[in-house]
Amino acid sequence: MHPPAILQSALTCPQCAFVATETMPTDACLFFYECTNCHVLLRPKAGDCCVFCSYGSVKCPPIQLARSCSVKLDVFGKRMLVEWHDGAWRTYLLGSDGKRSLVNIPVPATISEAELVQYFDDIYHEVATPQRPAVVRLP
Repeated sequence: MHPPAILQSALTCPQCAFVATETMPTDACLFFYECTNCHVLLRPKAGDCCVFCSYGSVKCPPIQLARSCSVKLDVFGKRMLVEWHDGAWRTYLLGSDGKRSLVNIPVPATISEAELVQYFDDIYHEVATPQRPAVVRLP
């Protein structure tokens, strides 16, 4: 069993070196952070899942607990899992039996976890139906 994740991290702005202690979410990666001093918008460095992994004193809880960030989606009737792993998004189809199959759907590394629903809605909107008019995040 893993020890509990550390939830406080000191973010250091690369622009002005201001340090702000923030509480990290336990169920998501924080892709954007505005420095409270100089107001520059921080984004993760290439290969990192969030701003805490790039600029924080402590890595994010999913990384601390050796998990990856992932999101389950209903993409117009198809259940999918989108997972951040080794600096890239991987996409899987989820079967009714619980098994997953890797599918080759390119998701840019610059897309944040919060933007995944809109991204999939944009690229698959042609298959929307009156019964399934939008991509939905699943619990």
